[in-house]
Amino acid sequence: MSKGSLEETNYHLFLSKELGYIKEEDYTILFNLCSRIKMMLYKLIKSLAA
Repeated sequence: MSKGSLEETNYHLFLSKELGYIKEEDYTILFNLCSRIKMMLYKLIKSLAA
């Protein structure tokens, strides 16, 4: 469920940028944060599955 929510957030960020609600610089910062969170989430899921 959390992976889906993260992907949904990424899509909303992209859509916000494309529609001009946020600046390219803000999008880049937020996208990078989402990417870091995605890596942490996948590591957490992997550690729980082991």
